[in-house]
Amino acid sequence: MFEKNGVAILTPEEYQKLKSFVKPKFQRWLDLLLFTGMRYAEALKFMHRKELYQPERRCIFLPHEIDKKAQRAAKERYIYLSYQGMLAVERFFSFLDKYKQQHQKPLKYPSYIGMDYNLRQWGKKLGFEYNVTVKSFRKTWESYLTVSFQDRVALIALSQGHTDLTSLNHYIQIPFTDDEKRQIQEFVVGWLQ
Repeated sequence: MFEKNGVAILTPEEYQKLKSFVKPKFQRWLDLLLFTGMRYAEALKFMHRKELYQPERRCIFLPHEIDKKAQRAAKERYIYLSYQGMLAVERFFSFLDKYKQQHQKPLKYPSYIGMDYNLRQWGKKLGFEYNVTVKSFRKTWESYLTVSFQDRVALIALSQGHTDLTSLNHYIQIPFTDDEKRQIQEFVVGWLQ
């Protein structure tokens, strides 16, 4: 596990450990957060906008109204997905549909603050060195993409909604082991290929 600016960046093994620890409704949510690299607010809105997922293009289109962040780099953007990302999105929406059928109401996820609290508690119970937060999944995904596709940093920045490449450049230097890099490849295969 690594830490950058107070945010934990998970190795694939740590991510799997966390995912295995939580209930199925959170497993699907964590996969969505990790494999899309979306901001938490974007993910909360995306879950009600299935039509933004474009499987034929292996991407998610995020229009401006999904996240009205003042400093947003672009008014709209495309989030490119790996094969695991496509599976995560499809499983997530399938889970939402089943939940709604079984409970006669849509599934709700915690607020940003509530989810941050849950993640910190789960991380403590798992003995993680650093605090896992809502931002950990976005930063972890950026790290995975950057270590795997160093020649595509500009596309990574655009997909993540950044204009400033320096925000990604420090992720290139995260010292993942060779074994971790092999595991990361399983997560990112199919991204822009």
